[in-house]
Amino acid sequence: MTAKYISVIGGDMRHAALARVLSKRGFDVRFYGIDIYNGDFGGAKKCTSAEEALAGADIVILPLPAGSGGIYINAPFADGEITIDEVAEKMPPDALLLGGMIPQEFLLRTGERKIKCIDYYEREELTVMNAIPTAEGAVAIAMDELPITLNGMKAAVLGFGRVANILSHKLAALGVSVTVFARKIHARAWARAYGYGAEEFDAISAHIAEYDCVFNTVPRVVIDSAVLGKMRRDTLIIDLASKPGGVDCICARECGIKVIPALSLPGRVAPDTAGGYIADTVMNIIRETEKGGEA
Repeated sequence: MTAKYISVIGGDMRHAALARVLSKRGFDVRFYGIDIYNGDFGGAKKCTSAEEALAGADIVILPLPAGSGGIYINAPFADGEITIDEVAEKMPPDALLLGGMIPQEFLLRTGERKIKCIDYYEREELTVMNAIPTAEGAVAIAMDELPITLNGMKAAVLGFGRVANILSHKLAALGVSVTVFARKIHARAWARAYGYGAEEFDAISAHIAEYDCVFNTVPRVVIDSAVLGKMRRDTLIIDLASKPGGVDCICARECGIKVIPALSLPGRVAPDTAGGYIADTVMNIIRETEKGGEA
């Protein structure tokens, strides 16, 4: 693969790992906006301005998620704010812009400058691999929060997408009795094929009192007052769904049921691994674009 100059802008420990991994793979990597982290960046060079980091870049990599507050780059480790306009104005016009969960505002601003953007979080290989640290993080939360062993515990998993699939597998391996609640017939069939219990989604209220822990992966409120009213007060809810989440948290608080919102687990529990997954995905995109195809 032809060596390329890559600029990493903003992000957290995952993106520090991303810069390190890409530099070890032979790329000339510069980064900007990861200031309050003193870990290993490998051969990647720290820049003091966006202009320095972006000058001559072939590829510019934004964080996951890319944006914060509409026009700002997600840069929790930066000393100051970085805007998408600042990046778009200073990056070379023929550079490729990569980011995760790119906001519409970013696409509008980069589109005005005819900058090619690819959302790397829309790639199947990344979302599947990202589900691994998410599932492991959910298991770790359950182990920390519950007064019982996971072995012999009864758990409900709501939804059966990538995260729920891997989570169910890891729970079952620890001796958890897993029941999957899913709307799609084929999802319930797969759950049964893997050896889990499976119920229609509308049956949650009828069975919810049976479980010690409920893991939600559905990104809309499915654990509402009707469900919470039938739930045991000692049941733990771990909400893995993206905002706004899947739990009526106000009602849960009134019912005395503990809810743990568990967003962005890969970056919290395994940033080096998660950064490596992003690096692998970036490499795949580079290979595909170099071959002349759409990534």
